[in-house]
Amino acid sequence: QAWRVGLAAIVVLLFCFGLTTLLPNTYTKFTREGLVRWSSLPISHNETLCNATIAANTKTAVKYDCPEKKNALFRSFSIPIVDGIHLKIFPTTLMYYGYLIVGILVGIAGQTFDSAR
Repeated sequence: QAWRVGLAAIVVLLFCFGLTTLLPNTYTKFTREGLVRWSSLPISHNETLCNATIAANTKTAVKYDCPEKKNALFRSFSIPIVDGIHLKIFPTTLMYYGYLIVGILVGIAGQTFDSAR
């Protein structure tokens, strides 16, 4: 029985993680135009592209999202899916949901196997 509840919790967490890859990072972008613009910007680690983006920071000129510094230990990345829509995965979000899923898996193992109790 514990594995069914754990599996349901993992499915819900994966759904929530999927939403975090699509939704913007601020509430001010929760408009039709903001959602389209947010999902169309890929994450770049190219310093030249990021500097050009920052220099031309207008509503129409931004071509890349550059979330972190040049030598960051954990790096964000985007996965292009269809027609210019990018799923953005940030390190903190990945660590958070990974921690929750590992906790659920440890709980399932503890309830399922007698040697883990």
